[in-house]
Amino acid sequence: MKKLIPLFVLIAVLWSCSSDDDGAPPSFEAFSLKTYQPSAMNPEVQEFETGEIVWSFDFANQKVVVEVALGATSIRLDPGTYDYSLNDNVCNYDDNRYFHVGSDAIGLLIMDNYASGVVIISDGCIDGPIFTFERD
Repeated sequence: MKKLIPLFVLIAVLWSCSSDDDGAPPSFEAFSLKTYQPSAMNPEVQEFETGEIVWSFDFANQKVVVEVALGATSIRLDPGTYDYSLNDNVCNYDDNRYFHVGSDAIGLLIMDNYASGVVIISDGCIDGPIFTFERD
């Protein structure tokens, strides 16, 4: 009987573990803005240091948190937490969809190099801005 007690304890522990993550905090992935090109036709590119402007994406819940270091100037979105949506647009290609924060259509969310830590938001098909982010 003494040998069965540890087995029952193990079963009870495993049984009490839940695979339901409803109470878990969202998993945000932080990406630092590395370059910003105000217009696809304008060759002027602004460069940023890692951590200067950070957009943390919660891809599962479609939220983005924008943080701006002291002394830096925000680009497009002020610091805060935003809900975003991915919508169709004439610029869509492959699985990439247009990134909207509220009614603000920011650009095509390009995840092609996500595995290597790069995310691009580009409105270049209509001469808009191009943001290049790198995973922190």
